[in-house]
Amino acid sequence: MKQVVIVGPGGLGGIYAALLGDQGQCSITVVGRPGPHIDTIKKNGLKLTGRRETIACINAVDDPSQIKTCDVILYVVKAQDTQSVLASTAHIEVRDFVSSLQNGTIKDELLCATFGREKVIGGVAIVAGERPAPGLINWTYDGITQFGELDGSTSERVDYFVGLCKEAGLNTEATGAILSATWTKMVGWIPIGLYATLARKTNADIFGDPLIAAGYLGMVRELCAL
Repeated sequence: MKQVVIVGPGGLGGIYAALLGDQGQCSITVVGRPGPHIDTIKKNGLKLTGRRETIACINAVDDPSQIKTCDVILYVVKAQDTQSVLASTAHIEVRDFVSSLQNGTIKDELLCATFGREKVIGGVAIVAGERPAPGLINWTYDGITQFGELDGSTSERVDYFVGLCKEAGLNTEATGAILSATWTKMVGWIPIGLYATLARKTNADIFGDPLIAAGYLGMVRELCAL
């Protein structure tokens, strides 16, 4: 059974942890900050609501030093926490690969610098969720998740993990253009983040306002032209 470590079991990482844990074909351990969320997962499991409802009994730790080896690590922490999280998990001996489902375009290079390029595959998630309470994840949007080798080649490790995710209920595919997928997400993410911050609006509010939506599309077109 594959041992999968998910670093950051929040609104996004918690979806993958709950679904893969509920599937039962791999052993899931989540790593998070000390506090009620991790404590609740340890005691009651990780509850998922929204697009699917389940309670996954998975391992949870708040001290990464407790993990010595694993097959896969998925990083799903906020971008500003990447450096500190990598420093605290660099000791883990990874047998298969590490990947990041974070936003941004430098995440894979940071993983390569920590674990070596041969251990890294790219990952992109167009999936959304929220953590309304400790131990609870609400799955709000089910887009696509993509994994791929950085050099565009095919591999058994990518195909195997994509298969696990599909069987767990995630819309997942292998791609030979993961770098393009990463930048494509970035092009859409930058304007939506900017508008959300400046206008103090949710994504639904932005796309529901014709004027703001038009401005968003204009920014996306400009970025695509660069």
